[in-house]
Amino acid sequence: MTTRDPSDKKWDFYMCRVDDAPASIFLDMALLEGLESASEDTLYALHVTINDPGEHGMGTSHEMEVMSSIEDQVIEQCKLIDLQFIGRLRNNSNWQMTFMGPPKRERKLKRIAKSSLKPVKRAFDVMSQRDPEWSYYRNFLYPDAERFRWMKDKWVVQNLIKNGDSLVQSRRVDHWVFFEDESALDKFASAADSLGFGVESSDTVEDRLVLQIHRVDKVDLESIHLVTEQLHRLADDHGGEYDGWETSVEKQK
Repeated sequence: MTTRDPSDKKWDFYMCRVDDAPASIFLDMALLEGLESASEDTLYALHVTINDPGEHGMGTSHEMEVMSSIEDQVIEQCKLIDLQFIGRLRNNSNWQMTFMGPPKRERKLKRIAKSSLKPVKRAFDVMSQRDPEWSYYRNFLYPDAERFRWMKDKWVVQNLIKNGDSLVQSRRVDHWVFFEDESALDKFASAADSLGFGVESSDTVEDRLVLQIHRVDKVDLESIHLVTEQLHRLADDHGGEYDGWETSVEKQK
């Protein structure tokens, strides 16, 4: 069986939309826990033009390969001027590297960018602003609740793939939902039943009621996320808390 919440992630990405266009945000998820003691107070953004944006404006595979190598160089050099890389946005032909650090590092960052990007002929711009509250990280880079749930689904799907699952075969998927009282659990179970879910069992864990339900579904990321979002909303409507899913690894013969 797969692990339901492999949450030992640090650097990770999620897909979203920015300025009504597809976007990918890559960030250090672990930074959130230490923001209260963070001393860096200035936000720096290095915007690099994606020469070959591809169909969705985020760069072709070749562009990703070229820019990832450049990004590594820039990050290493930025460490020498006390700039901490916190995340990256790819969107609308723009590859944006974001840093936090002390003030008055903009000119040094421009020199690093100019030197690193000259061999690959990419246009760039550097911007900076005061951000002692790390608002850009908190309110833009960090995923909202729905995107974080998408990431959790992604982790489980990645675990399936890692174990040799092609994701082609529909199969039984088990889900768990927590409740504070039996009445809410019963109402949710009835609503879930109308959606084709079978009730597997209910139990009490740390003074909370937990309901296990199941249904046969596809488990590719797009399909399973639609299911989990439906269950999350249904649980919310009935005073419950959706707690994730697991399934078996199915290998093609």
